[in-house]
Amino acid sequence: MAGLFYFGPMIPREQFEFSKKSNMISIISSIVLGGGAFYYLFEVTKKRNIADYGGLEILALVVSSFAVFAFILSVFRMMDPRPALEINDEGVEIRTNGMRKIFVPWSNIKSTEVGRNVGVKMIFFNLHDNDEFIKSSSKIARYAIKENLKNGLAPVMIPSNQVAATADEIVEKINQAIIKKNEA
Repeated sequence: MAGLFYFGPMIPREQFEFSKKSNMISIISSIVLGGGAFYYLFEVTKKRNIADYGGLEILALVVSSFAVFAFILSVFRMMDPRPALEINDEGVEIRTNGMRKIFVPWSNIKSTEVGRNVGVKMIFFNLHDNDEFIKSSSKIARYAIKENLKNGLAPVMIPSNQVAATADEIVEKINQAIIKKNEA
């Protein structure tokens, strides 16, 4: 309720950019992986007709397609002027997946914490009402949230390597904002 007559504590707007290091690693990896797969497809196999491809060639085609997608996504992330994560008076806006913005209002954030998932340091959002959040999300996000919950994870997770700030710094700022909102 950050309208004209809102008298509660205001949360200062903070923006966190995408990690340039992570994007550069993704770009270089996709060039190497995609280049290797394309080289295998067109130079090693010397097959010019897709009907002649077997299992390894199909795998190389899938890998090269994935590499092209990762390359394009990383380039767009680097060129995108919008922040990866924004903390504002309404809640937290997350754009780390590179496709759609996810918005989590303060009224639904119980806490945040730093943890690991598949060896990657993550920022976990614990929510008051998972069902409400699922209903307000896109179809793709709904699937991801349900899978997270089914696997005993937080409904919303941010890979810390995608943001140009430490996970501890982000969690501290979000938890401070939660305390400030709860004092109102």
